[in-house]
Amino acid sequence: MSPLPVEFVRQLAGIVPGYTSDIFYPGPHAIHFAKALSDRPHVRVHALSPDAPVTMVDCHVVITGNQDEPLAEDVFASLGETLNAAGCLLIVGLPGAGTLSLNALADQLGHAGLALYRHCAVSAGDAEHAEPGYVAFAVHAGYNPLAHARELLQNGNAGWAYEVLQQIPEPLLQDPATRAHVAAEKQVCLLAWDRAANETGRLERFFRSQIAFYDAIAHAPLAHEVYLCQGEFWRRLGDESMRQRLLRSVLHVAPEPRIASMIGEPAAPYVPAKDLIPPAWNPPAKLPRVLFIMHPRPHYGQDVLYDGLCTVLGDENVVEFPYKPTLHGEKPAELAHYPCMFNRRGTAYSPAQLLAQLGEGAFDLIIYGELEQYVDQATARAIAHTRGNAAMVLFDAQDDPLDHWAEMCEFAAFQFPLYFKREMLACWNYGEHTAPLPFAYPDHRIPDTVEGERTDDVFWAGHRQFGLRLLYLEHLEKRFGFNLAKTYSQEEYTQALSRARLGLNIFGFGFDTVRYWEVPAHGAILLSERLPIRVPYNFVDGESAVFFDDLPELADKLAHWIARPDEARAIAAQGHALLKRRHSGSARAKQLLAWVQARLKR
Repeated sequence: MSPLPVEFVRQLAGIVPGYTSDIFYPGPHAIHFAKALSDRPHVRVHALSPDAPVTMVDCHVVITGNQDEPLAEDVFASLGETLNAAGCLLIVGLPGAGTLSLNALADQLGHAGLALYRHCAVSAGDAEHAEPGYVAFAVHAGYNPLAHARELLQNGNAGWAYEVLQQIPEPLLQDPATRAHVAAEKQVCLLAWDRAANETGRLERFFRSQIAFYDAIAHAPLAHEVYLCQGEFWRRLGDESMRQRLLRSVLHVAPEPRIASMIGEPAAPYVPAKDLIPPAWNPPAKLPRVLFIMHPRPHYGQDVLYDGLCTVLGDENVVEFPYKPTLHGEKPAELAHYPCMFNRRGTAYSPAQLLAQLGEGAFDLIIYGELEQYVDQATARAIAHTRGNAAMVLFDAQDDPLDHWAEMCEFAAFQFPLYFKREMLACWNYGEHTAPLPFAYPDHRIPDTVEGERTDDVFWAGHRQFGLRLLYLEHLEKRFGFNLAKTYSQEEYTQALSRARLGLNIFGFGFDTVRYWEVPAHGAILLSERLPIRVPYNFVDGESAVFFDDLPELADKLAHWIARPDEARAIAAQGHALLKRRHSGSARAKQLLAWVQARLKR
């Protein structure tokens, strides 16, 4: 019997829950699967034979679709009898083996007093197994995931409790109150997990909590407890000011004396002990030729840097892989309004052609920016192995503050000497190999002059799903009578921005947003949440932009600057000048090249 396809097992190992797992049918497939699971945290695996003594277990794994070992009709009933009340039955349908349809599977489970909880298709990743398999999770009909998670939490297994909440199927979260409640429970589990752990993994737990926090306040924006929980995570990261900012914002709309007493003395914004300012770039006599590994879909951070490199080095000296048509004049079917389409000269290379170019020493610098692993591991490692004398650095323009350096070093089998990070939290130590490289704004979209009459007080456009946007925008609409729910075409968007005296920036899913750069680019005064990330040559509060830390300060500063258009115009002009000088795509490209030149002596 051939083993399970490697790609299939790899995917399975990433989605099974954190249970003690029993493999029901022993044999090559089961043993192969058990080995794949045994490396996962919180999972212990051992095999059971059909005639093993009856014992209550947390999880049974059943391999189906195996013609040599057909599944008995009563197997689900017998397994259900030995499954703990909160246990899980994991059914693995092998790819290309005529597995049970999900409807038939649900019927069989129902007869056994079990319910199909969730499922997903899993491909084998090869032509031999074109028909995908599946993983289905079944539970007792009366299973309550919230009660299960609380029991695990009370028994000191906060990480397991969080995983149980993560497994809740989307159809069970359609009610806004239920969704907010589950998100809040996730935060509690993550905070308990963090308190029981050391610093290792803290940044990831913080980020997961931030996702849950945004989910909670999108449906319950005045739930004080979720602000307290996320604030505590900020404190544990080392930024007390961010904790206080969250609490002051919600208390401004929904006062609560008990919560107010927890704020304490005002903390100053976090300032790192060491600035990370790129040196000046000294162009060599022969400009470097750059290979940029990037995702083929439109990606603002990657595409603006690519365009900036082309401006600085010339189109002929910048090659992207895989070839991306939207960088060469072709509009995508989706996101056609997105301001990161360019029309640069370029050449498409196959992997073999690219490796041949590398072997001939055609490149001086490789920027590896494809963290989503669209480029497969074999190709990534071949690029690292074949690079010759070319320097290779990692560029992370992802929408998260996580440290992906070690993960990508393992993926590419190469230790990146420099790691450029967009969302680089000021309060976290990413290591000496890390340098900040936030978003920029495309050179060709920056107007040469921003003079002219501005008739509108405030510009805002965007959804309200992430950050404190819902809380902030609803309060501003009530206090000032603004309509901040307008939608624009791309042409209307630019025109509206050019008419505004002031542009509002509020965190989205990430702290670094496109709007932070486009507002000063188009000549409006930037009124922004103070970013907790490192931004070299950042705007200065009261000189080239205006920052606020919480909702009461936002409302006060908005009223102040609307009433002082001449002073606002002067600050906006300084912001526009600074953006052109330090934060255009070409300026950001020079900063990356300067870091490489200084750190790697190339």
